[in-house]
Amino acid sequence: MTRTGTASRWASEPEDGAFDTAGWHERIADIYSHWRSIRPAAGTLPGRRHFDPVDVPASLASIWMLDVHHAPFRLRYRLMGTNIVRTLDEDLTGRWLEDARPNVLRVPGYFDRYRFMVDSGRATWRRGPAKMAKDPYWAEVENVMMPMAGDGRHVDLLLCATIFYGRDGQVL
Repeated sequence: MTRTGTASRWASEPEDGAFDTAGWHERIADIYSHWRSIRPAAGTLPGRRHFDPVDVPASLASIWMLDVHHAPFRLRYRLMGTNIVRTLDEDLTGRWLEDARPNVLRVPGYFDRYRFMVDSGRATWRRGPAKMAKDPYWAEVENVMMPMAGDGRHVDLLLCATIFYGRDGQVL
């Protein structure tokens, strides 16, 4: 299902199955496939302990993680891969999302995608204009965001991977 919010257009994982990743960048498709493969049991989500970044070496530089805090709902950058740091021109590890990027609080619907994943336990995918890259050369992004839960059910972490597309076709 594709969802359109004021902040962006993104697709959610089908309730009864997996995304069709045909047409996705290989690194994005690989990490999504890996996330699905590490579920400890049917109907549960993997937790941080199930994810070893060494298992997805081609995606390491593109990975970022957000800790989920529920009351109040807030997100904190837990980890940022080198490609993410490079395009943002800073490392946001350890910072709250709204403190690092205060302008997001003024964007109606910005947190809808995050809340959807936390509430539903389903992954999301997006390809579209780059909004966070500081260098306008990086015109487009493709990303997948996947919920994780230490107890298998209550989302406490979002595992994300982003690919940046340059105006000349270069991929980072």
